[in-house]
Amino acid sequence: MNENKSSRRNQMKKRSPMGLPQNQNPMQPYPAGHADNYVDFTNDVRSTQADNTVLQRDNQLANQPNQATQAWLAANQDSKASQARHMTRNRQFRSRTSKRKRRPLTIALNVVIVLLVFIGVYLVARPLIHQWNRDRSTQALLAGLEKKQQLTNSTEEISETLWVDPNANPINGEEYDLPPGVSADDLVVNEKKNDKGQVLVEAIGRIVIDSVNINLPIVKGATETPLKYGAGWYDYSSKIGEQGGNAVILAHRMLTYGRMFNRLDEVKNGDIVEINYDNKIYKYKVYDSFSVDPKQQDMYECFKPLDNGKTVITLVTCSKDDGRLRIMVRAELIS
Repeated sequence: MNENKSSRRNQMKKRSPMGLPQNQNPMQPYPAGHADNYVDFTNDVRSTQADNTVLQRDNQLANQPNQATQAWLAANQDSKASQARHMTRNRQFRSRTSKRKRRPLTIALNVVIVLLVFIGVYLVARPLIHQWNRDRSTQALLAGLEKKQQLTNSTEEISETLWVDPNANPINGEEYDLPPGVSADDLVVNEKKNDKGQVLVEAIGRIVIDSVNINLPIVKGATETPLKYGAGWYDYSSKIGEQGGNAVILAHRMLTYGRMFNRLDEVKNGDIVEINYDNKIYKYKVYDSFSVDPKQQDMYECFKPLDNGKTVITLVTCSKDDGRLRIMVRAELIS
């Protein structure tokens, strides 16, 4: 038994590389007892060849994708690009739609902002424009008076006139004190008007107070329109220079320093008030200053001629705090 096994192993060792005995011709039938080994060998060879074929095919597929794979990759890339373009178009569409929706609101807001800016500028500039117009008219009256005085050497009354819109150039907070028994309508009726509805402003003289830098035309009447352009002579009082009379001259206390009678409360006793009227120069010397509350005292009593017979003028304006009081400066004629 053992000898048979040893003999068989020796025969296997003597086989050729193909698994045949060294003395066996491959073309001859396999010897008896070796058929099973030959079949197993053949199957192993075929299996190895099949595995090599599959491996080569897998390598080819891995290194060189087939057309279907390439098509799928290309289609996938095209799909991603298409999705990106679609998303871009959607964003652009939403942006345009949003802009179209915001556009009316944006325009409306811009219009409102521009209107508010214009209104603000107008509200700030309007008082300055009115003030500039009043100053120009005041200077025109002064220039006209000076020119006529140079051309006229007689003692006849000299005046300069100006037609103005009664509603133009209003003064904020302006108030007017009416004498007893006289209404505002009565004063308006006495105003001279032309066909255009303009009111005549007549300058009849000039008042100068060097100590407080006052230089204004004296206009006839102390009503609303004339007082915009100068110091108004209260025509219910005495005439300027009238012997034993009390000529009353009123003017607004403007908010701007130095305008109209803004500095009247700075006038001191002994200051000189010079008035050019009827082509004459009247000089008055200040001797008294006081204030009156028109709600508690009849200030028109202060406008009457004095009992002592002095020839005086009374200058009147509002107080600087709330305008409740009337500041009065009284001066006596000295020449």
